Amino acid sequence: MPDPLAHRTRKTITRGSHYPLGATLTTAGVNFALYSQHAAEVFLLLFDKPDGDPTDIIRLEERDKFIWHAHVNGVKAGQLYGYKVRGEYRPEWGLRFNDAKLLLDPYAKAVTAKFRNIDNLLLSYDAQPGAGEAVQDHRDNTAIVPKAIVVDDAFD
Repeated sequence: MPDPLAHRTRKTITRGSHYPLGATLTTAGVNFALYSQHAAEVFLLLFDKPDGDPTDIIRLEERDKFIWHAHVNGVKAGQLYGYKVRGEYRPEWGLRFNDAKLLLDPYAKAVTAKFRNIDNLLLSYDAQPGAGEAVQDHRDNTAIVPKAIVVDDAFD
């Protein structure tokens, strides 16, 4: 079965910068930076519509000071995005990585909507009685999670 998070984009990706965190508009595109000390892989997903499929999946290759980052050329203000992150699922250690779950950028300056927890899809674990948080939920929540929006901070 093919990897649903396989890197696929036609956009030019460069190293970018670990600072500032979040999505920062530049003259050529957007710098994306996300902190995660324990992540094994980080994927940036770009969207055209809040409830649509990702148009681009970009594997972030660069990591400095536990900050994953990349500059994506051609991206403009208004671009919708989110992250999927791979790592260990060890709730007893506080690690709950689950790449079936889309994550909102904690540094986002704008979002598309409020969270709606339909059928417990926002949880990383199986919420069925008796399952407990030790059982990972592999259902994808991408369609229902609000997306972050790239914002132009310029003010004249």
